[in-house]
Amino acid sequence: MLKACGTVGGTGGLSEVLLAIFLLILPFHKYINKKKRNIISTIFLVAIYMGYTKLSLFGLLVCGLVYYYFTSKKKTEALKKVSIISIITAVISIALSKTAFVGTVDDTLTGRQQIWSYPIAALSDNMRYLWFGSGLNSYWELIDPILPQNRLEEAHHGMLAHNYYLLNVQEMGIVGAGILFLFFISIGKKFFDNFKKYKGYYGTLNMAIFLIVITIFTSSCFGQFYYATYTKVLIYIFFAMVLSKENFLQKFLRGEN
Repeated sequence: MLKACGTVGGTGGLSEVLLAIFLLILPFHKYINKKKRNIISTIFLVAIYMGYTKLSLFGLLVCGLVYYYFTSKKKTEALKKVSIISIITAVISIALSKTAFVGTVDDTLTGRQQIWSYPIAALSDNMRYLWFGSGLNSYWELIDPILPQNRLEEAHHGMLAHNYYLLNVQEMGIVGAGILFLFFISIGKKFFDNFKKYKGYYGTLNMAIFLIVITIFTSSCFGQFYYATYTKVLIYIFFAMVLSKENFLQKFLRGEN
């Protein structure tokens, strides 16, 4: 079976980058000429599909449905359509689950479970690590003693846990990981509230960032795209830029200089 190889961390990283960029510009489509909008959307959708990573396709589906529902004026009708699309997608996924088309899914899940078993075993044997973590960038230091060296390439392929949740629990424990994801939840709620509160360009911008927050949670299940330092720095810069704009708008509405 032939497998594609992308340019940024394999196909996964490249597809996640393209998905993030597409979600950032998606809410601004109404400001773009229809012909250009269709061309841009087609290019991104085809590129994301060609990356053929489950997380990118799953994130695209989830964020697309969320965006459609919350930007629709008729919520009841939108909810019906979202439900129908979700059911159809589930039926198609089940129908294709035994075909060669998605044969790599079983390989992916089996490989992930094998990888996850090692950090889970290490954490379960040490309650201090489980609750408070073993420290930043300590994954291999924790795993190496219990990882059979002759299975290193088979189990890990030189990569980390392929699960952002598990990596955070390993590094910072349940307590630290809980604080981090509570931050993402609260900041996501803030952007969503701003989307409902503000109209026009700024409201649209908040929806774009809200979709990015959703991808953090969808991609965290089987990937670690947001684990990279440069990715987190860019995301935090986006957060800061949008929230600083809100402060400016509030001062403007109050008539302050």
